[in-house]
Amino acid sequence: MTNRFRNHSTSRYMASLWDLRGLRGGRFCPGLDSFVSHGGLGTGSGIIPAKMSEATIRQYTPADYADVRKNLEEGRLFYEPMDSEEQLTRLHEQSPQSLIVAEQDGTVVGNVIVLHDWGPLVFRLAVRKEFRNRGIGTQLMEAAEEQVRSEGFREIHLMVDAGDIEVLNYYRKRQYKEGHLYRWMSKEL
Repeated sequence: MTNRFRNHSTSRYMASLWDLRGLRGGRFCPGLDSFVSHGGLGTGSGIIPAKMSEATIRQYTPADYADVRKNLEEGRLFYEPMDSEEQLTRLHEQSPQSLIVAEQDGTVVGNVIVLHDWGPLVFRLAVRKEFRNRGIGTQLMEAAEEQVRSEGFREIHLMVDAGDIEVLNYYRKRQYKEGHLYRWMSKEL
């Protein structure tokens, strides 16, 4: 698959004024349906979590919808036109590897979406409140980055609310660079 971002030497990352508090095809860990890894340093707060969590990182299934919705709602990311059960089912059917979840003790406690329609875009990173600062967001980002890397891409992009300093710092800590400022716009059809 040819992609104009594959050999792009300068990194350009998008930031958006849309209310995103953290973000989210390609193959997910080729040959594996899931894997278990230990978390990293938590969020941009700079605090090393007292208790690191071990979560199973795997592909989304439609049975995960209620947990994913709760994660998105707690992260103030849920947007019905994009995140309805119908929409996530459609995305899952078209590109099952796009939705990645973190499961702990039978509950999906975090999720991220990786879209490849235009270039690798991480979208909708969300971790349930009581599981934050335990490295689960880092596990999800590492899985998303590995998925994109395994497809041969050399860049990954995301959008962040330009006013959300905590989330900006989280991505800066992960070595994401700020790019142009865009405003999200939509139109009902």
